[in-house]
Amino acid sequence: MGRLAPMQITTSLKADLGAWSAGPGTAAAHTGTGASAGVNTGAGRAGAGADAPDPHAAAAAKVDGVELALDITQMGLDIVGIFDPTPISDGASGLISLARGDFLGAGISALSMVPYVGDAAKVGKLGDFAQTLAKAVDAAKSSPEVAKAIAPAMDKLRQAIDALPLDKLPQPLADAIAPLKSQLDAFARVGASQVSAKVGNNSVTWTQNAAGETLSARATLGEVFSGAKRSSAEVTAQSNVAAKGLADDVGGHIIGHRFTTDQGVKNLFPQNAQFNNSAFKKLENEWGDWIRKKGGSVDVSVELIGNPTRPDKVAVRYRLTDANGELYDVRKQEFVNQAGQTFDREYFR
Repeated sequence: MGRLAPMQITTSLKADLGAWSAGPGTAAAHTGTGASAGVNTGAGRAGAGADAPDPHAAAAAKVDGVELALDITQMGLDIVGIFDPTPISDGASGLISLARGDFLGAGISALSMVPYVGDAAKVGKLGDFAQTLAKAVDAAKSSPEVAKAIAPAMDKLRQAIDALPLDKLPQPLADAIAPLKSQLDAFARVGASQVSAKVGNNSVTWTQNAAGETLSARATLGEVFSGAKRSSAEVTAQSNVAAKGLADDVGGHIIGHRFTTDQGVKNLFPQNAQFNNSAFKKLENEWGDWIRKKGGSVDVSVELIGNPTRPDKVAVRYRLTDANGELYDVRKQEFVNQAGQTFDREYFR
C-alpha cells in the first residue's frame, strides 16, 4: 500500500481516532490492549502483587497512559485540521478538550473550525505537543507495554505530519511542527535491535526498530559478486517495499545487492528510482572498483533519516582501506531521497 494522500489520511484518522472524542472509556478500548494492559500500568496494583512489583511499573506510573494516548490522538486530529477543509477533525479534537476540562484547547479548536482561519492559533498547541511527545518517548523507553499501547496513535500522527505541505504553511506553523517530527523519529528507534549476515568476505549489520523497519546499516566490504542474480523472493520483496513509498519509488538496496546478494526487506527501503539508478549507483560503483582494482576494503555506514517507512534522507559515511590494511581515505555524503541527487567519484572515474 502506498503512502496516503492528505485527504485519505484525514479519512483514516477520523475513522481510527475519532472514537476517542467519546471520552476516555472509549479510548482505552480502542488501543486494542485496554487500559489494564500497559496503557495505565501504574493503576490498580496496590492490592495485587504488591510484593512483586513490575520492573517497568515505577517508570510507567509516572505517566498516565490513557491521558498520554489521548494527547497523541488529539495532536493527530488538530494536525489533520490544518489541511482538512471541513470542521470535523477540529470538532472531534474540541470534544476531547472539553471532556478533559481543557477549555483553552477547546477554544483554539473552536476558532479553527472556521476553515484555514484558526491554523495560526494552533501554534500555541504545537509548542506543547513536542513536550508531550518527548514524554511519550521517555515512557516508551521505560516500558515496552506503553510503547506498544501508543504505537498506533504515534503512527497515525506521523502519517498526518508527513502529509502536510510544510513548504506551503505559514513559517511559524512549519517551525512548530519540525520538533514533532524529531520526536517521532526518536520513537521509531525505541526497542531497536540488530541482525547480521556474512556473505563471502563481506559482513553487514542492520539496526531495525520494533516494527522491523531498518534504521541503519554498517558493513565491511571486501568482495564483489558481480552479476549475482536476484531470486523471485528478492524481486517480490523489492516490489513490496516500493509499494510503501511514492509512485516513482523502487525497492532500493541499503547495501548494494552486488555486495550482499539476497537479504530481503531488511536491506531495502523505498528509494526514488532516479536517485537509485544515478547517484547511489555511482557510489556503489566506486566501492566496487576500490575492492576489485585496488584490492582494498570499504567500511560503510548508512543511516536512513526521517520516517522509517520511507526515509527523507540517506546519510552515507565510508572508509577506504588499501590492500595493506592502511586507512586511505574517509568520505561522507548526505542525499535527499528524491530525484536530482549527484555524487562525484573521487577514484576510478
